[in-house]
Amino acid sequence: LPGSATMAFVGDKLIGQSVNQTDVLLWAISIKASDMGRLLYSTDWKAPAEWVQGNITIGGIGQSGWCAWSPESQVGVYFTKENRVNYGFNTNNGQYLYSTNT
Repeated sequence: LPGSATMAFVGDKLIGQSVNQTDVLLWAISIKASDMGRLLYSTDWKAPAEWVQGNITIGGIGQSGWCAWSPESQVGVYFTKENRVNYGFNTNNGQYLYSTNT
């Protein structure tokens, strides 16, 4: 699996990711006692062209990066500082959910 483990929802899943200017790769592995180690998903969301064209900072540099995780809502939020946009991802399946307006 690409990248590294980023967040654990205790008793549920371990979430991993790799983000660059063209892709957001998300994956999760079950850490439930009854389902330990099973791959739940591995997704690849194609980032907006603006990430390359707009010279958007990607990763944990400065203020960009994963800024919020909610085990209750099953959402992870990635923030890009230059355009001040939050990108939401469903942590049940790794799918892109939304982006906020700039």
